[in-house]
Amino acid sequence: MDNQAIALLSSNSIRIFLAHILEIDSSIVREDAGIYRTQNWDSLAQMEIVIGLEDQLCTHIPDETIEQLTTLSGIENYIITISEKSS
Repeated sequence: MDNQAIALLSSNSIRIFLAHILEIDSSIVREDAGIYRTQNWDSLAQMEIVIGLEDQLCTHIPDETIEQLTTLSGIENYIITISEKSS
């Protein structure tokens, strides 16, 4: 995992990343953020989020894992998991 990926690990950084993809203010990305619960987070935005994560983390995300990345907490947990594997 490179330095960019490590920088994405903080909760605030993930919120900023999501806000950028969703084109909203990061204050709107709350703890319960998720697809269809957060402004502009629909299925198209979900694919943009996955592609953005793959770019930031320099990895391929398997199809079966994508289903887990539909909430802020799911994304946080995924990033923690892959960072532990690469340590």
